Amino acid sequence: PVPVVENYNGKRGLPYASWGIGISAASKHQEEAWKLVQYLMSEKVNAKLVTLANAFPGNVNAKPDFVTSDKAFAKAFEIFKTGYLANE
Repeated sequence: PVPVVENYNGKRGLPYASWGIGISAASKHQEEAWKLVQYLMSEKVNAKLVTLANAFPGNVNAKPDFVTSDKAFAKAFEIFKTGYLANE
């Protein structure tokens, strides 16, 4: 989380660096690639991947394991879901 002055009640946000997945227009296997994207972004798989990477999910319904096991990550995840993101 971004440090703020005491009693701050404005918008909350997080700096982040993004990583993404996509399909090349030149791909010979676009249908198969799309199935892979759907699998990786599915709620359960995305939650597992981001737990392993200590990252935030691309699927808004995915809930990483660290949300219940680490108070600092839980707070950051709350800000991630309710605040704004400042892309680095």
